[in-house]
Amino acid sequence: RIQEFVHQLNETFDNTAHNLKTPLARIRSMAERHANLHQEECSEVMVQILNETDRFLWLLNAIMDISEARTGVMRLSEGPVSVSTLLEEMKQVFNPVAEAGGITLEVIVPEGDLSVTCDRKRITQALANLADNALKFTPPGGTVVIWSEEDQDKVLLCVRDTGPGIAPGYHERIFERFFRLDPSGSGKGRGIGLSLAKAFVEAHGGEIRVESTQGRGSTFCISLKRAMNPERPQ
Repeated sequence: RIQEFVHQLNETFDNTAHNLKTPLARIRSMAERHANLHQEECSEVMVQILNETDRFLWLLNAIMDISEARTGVMRLSEGPVSVSTLLEEMKQVFNPVAEAGGITLEVIVPEGDLSVTCDRKRITQALANLADNALKFTPPGGTVVIWSEEDQDKVLLCVRDTGPGIAPGYHERIFERFFRLDPSGSGKGRGIGLSLAKAFVEAHGGEIRVESTQGRGSTFCISLKRAMNPERPQ
C-alpha cells in the first residue's frame, strides 16, 4: 500500500504541475508588483497573498488526501453519525450561500435515529463538496435539494440541482482529479471537489453515483453503511 501511495503521489504531481504552479505564480506576481508600496498600502496586498496561500495549501492537502484515501493509507475515525445532524449542518452552512445566489435550498431532515457508520469529518466534507458544486452550477431562481433515503442496510445522502446537467460521456470523467467540463479552465471550481468526495466515500467502502440530463440538472448520491442500533451517534 505504501508503494502504491508513493506511486500515486508521483503520478499526481507529474500530471498536475501546471495546476500547482498557477497559484504560486500569482502570489509571486502580487509580491513583485507591490514590493515598493508604503506600509499602509501593503495591508490589503498581504491579505490577498494570504488568501492565495490558503488556496494553494488547500489544493496540496486535497491531493494528499485523495492519494491516501485511494491507496488505503488514510486513517478513518469511524463511528455512528446521525444523518439528521449531517443534514442540519448542511442547511446551516449553505443557506446563506443559496440566498446570496437567489437559489432555493431545500434540506429534508429525516425523523428518527437514522445513522451511518463513517468518519464524520470526511463524510461531512464529501457531502459539502456535492452541495457546494450544486449551488455553483445552479442559476438564480433554481433549486437545490438535499435529502436522505434508506436502502436496506445502506443509507443514501443525495443532492439534486437544477443546473445545466452533464452529458452522458462525462459522468465518470467528472470524478477525475482536475477534470473540468470547461477545458479552458475559466469555469467555476478547481476540478478537485468531486474527486475528493469520491475518494473519501470509497475509503469507507461506499460509493457515489450521478444521474444527470443536459438541461435538466443533476443528482449525486453517496451510499454508506447504515449504523445498526447505534449508541450515541455523533
